[in-house]
Amino acid sequence: MHWLCLVGALVGGLQLVYSSWLSALRDLALSIVTLLMTAASITAIWVAIWGLLSRTMQGEWRWLRHCAIFLGVSTTFVVLRGILEMSAFAFVLPLPNNRYTWIGALALACGLCLHLIHASSLAAGRAASSGRRVNRGLEGEIERQRFFVRERQHLAQVYPANPG
Repeated sequence: MHWLCLVGALVGGLQLVYSSWLSALRDLALSIVTLLMTAASITAIWVAIWGLLSRTMQGEWRWLRHCAIFLGVSTTFVVLRGILEMSAFAFVLPLPNNRYTWIGALALACGLCLHLIHASSLAAGRAASSGRRVNRGLEGEIERQRFFVRERQHLAQVYPANPG
């Protein structure tokens, strides 16, 4: 577990430094430190919440396990996002507008499933079904947004704006 936590932190940190280097306008060091501190704070809060839940439900903190899960899933999310963008650039493919939503939903579902398996006494099947529920909820939200966009476009065709 220690090595997975360390690898996740190193790869995630290097990816954050690289993305900060690509987008920094003037002060690169300030941008890198700010981004790394924000990521470390989010990681600490996430691991503390799941550690407390694990302590409450099973009597153990399991800090490293929850840290490894969070860092592994978030690093995989960043790597998959980069691969998607690079392959779209290399093969000149159009990217869907909600690509980050789908990858994020998958990462959230995987992270939730892994955390529930290790923080509670849930079986792997029940934890996976709760992860699927997260994906279904996000799919429903995406479909509602698409419906509203189509409805708005339809109303704009039926009732055109009065230019005068």
